[in-house]
Parts: sequence; structure tokens; C-alpha cells
Amino acid sequence: MPTVMSLMKRTAQLAATCAMLAAAVGCQEKVELRYSEQLEKVHTVAVLPFVDAPGNHAKGSGRVVVNEVITQLYELPEIRVVERSRLAAIIKEKDFQDLVDPSKASEIGKLTGADMVILGNVPQYAAQQDYGHIAVYVVSGGSTKYTHRVGLSIRAVLVDTGRVVYSGSGQGSDSEGYTKAAQIAASRALRKLKLFYEQTRSPKE
Repeated sequence: MPTVMSLMKRTAQLAATCAMLAAAVGCQEKVELRYSEQLEKVHTVAVLPFVDAPGNHAKGSGRVVVNEVITQLYELPEIRVVERSRLAAIIKEKDFQDLVDPSKASEIGKLTGADMVILGNVPQYAAQQDYGHIAVYVVSGGSTKYTHRVGLSIRAVLVDTGRVVYSGSGQGSDSEGYTKAAQIAASRALRKLKLFYEQTRSPKE
């Protein structure tokens, strides 16, 4: 019969093996979402325009973030994203204003034939200046760099019930620009939803 010490040693070995496998092949955690039964029925998603971050410098930030959110959704198995041109035409024709209201989102979703609508806002969109000084003998110089930071908050609303079935937030930072920072933020905000569909559906060919 194995002793307590041998069982502990074996458990530690298994944990170390799992950690090594996770690093090598990207082991995924098991994700269980509260509204998993409803989410399993979703096959078409519409993404509404996101609300820009505050400040004149952040005008258009919602559009930048939406681009990255849609890119993430394209990777999901058995999920189709409503074309943005079609969505924009419906919003303009019906003169929808409050695009963060779940009831309005549900109404828009019905007109597009979507099962679920994603809406959100960009609470953070700023560049932090980092100044570095270099001195070599009698020659000195400086260089100015920026760290771009993007934060977003999203909600996913079922069209038939108007219920919020998923919410997420994410932050990203990058020295190259806002686009990369927005990509990181979108990936983090959608992480659990992506894992859920990857685990419950077959991957795209």
C-alpha cells in the first residue's frame, strides 16, 4: 500500500508534468459559463459599434477596438459574424442611438438575424510617455518612447431574451501602437468565451 509520502511525491510529479505540458502545448483550463446552455445555441453574432474612450485624443478608439474583437470572433468554431456594412445600414435606417442598451441591442440583433449581439465601451485609451537618457563620454542624447494602453469592457446579449449571457473586460499595453494593445485587450476580454467554444465545438477546418 502506498504511503502518504509516496502519494505526495506522485502528486507533485503529476503537477510538474502538467506544468511542462502546459508550457509545451498550451494546456487549456476547463471553462464553465453560467449560461452555457444558451451560448451553445449561438451561431451568428453581431458586434455593435463600441463607445469611444473619453477625450478628444480617443476619438475613433471604439472602431479600433471593435476591429480586434471581430478578428477574435472569426477564430471561433461555428460562429458567423454579421457584416459590418449590413449592421451599419440597419443602425442608420432605424436611427438607433443608445448602442449600449441591451434591449436595443436585442432589437438590432433581430433585424440582422443574429443569435447574439456584443456591445461595449472603451474606458481606457492613452499613451504614457517614457523618457530614456543616454550618455557616452561627452556625447549625450535622449529618446522618447510611449507605452500605449487600451482597456475595454464587453457584454454579450441574447437576441431572443435580451439577457446578458457573457461579460468580460481586458487591458492591453504595447510600445508599438494602439492596435497591438487593443488586440491584447480584446483577447483577454473574450478569453473565457473563446475557450468555451473551443472546448464545446469542433475547430474550423
